[in-house]
Amino acid sequence: MLVGIPQQVRENKKTVAQMRQSLFQKPNDRIHSICQLNKMIATSTEVKQWGLDIQLTPDTIEAKVLERPQIFETPNFTAQTSRPNPHFQQQQSPQPKADRGDPNAT
Repeated sequence: MLVGIPQQVRENKKTVAQMRQSLFQKPNDRIHSICQLNKMIATSTEVKQWGLDIQLTPDTIEAKVLERPQIFETPNFTAQTSRPNPHFQQQQSPQPKADRGDPNAT
């Protein structure tokens, strides 16, 4: 669901479809779209008036895609992973002592 879009735009199914397509692009398609946008901006009159030079190709970096972590939950997961909060001290109510009688009494 797309939020923050005016009602008139939401009612136009063609526009909404184009927006979804641009939002959820494959990485190579996204790079191509960014390059097209850079080209459009670089040829604008405002950029030329300011004397700016826009790089048309994106920078590249080396990266590694990490595997998605596997999360396992055991039946007592919360008890195993919870730690007492040192800032929160639990008050224990005093327990009444059981009357066991006098141990020295005979």
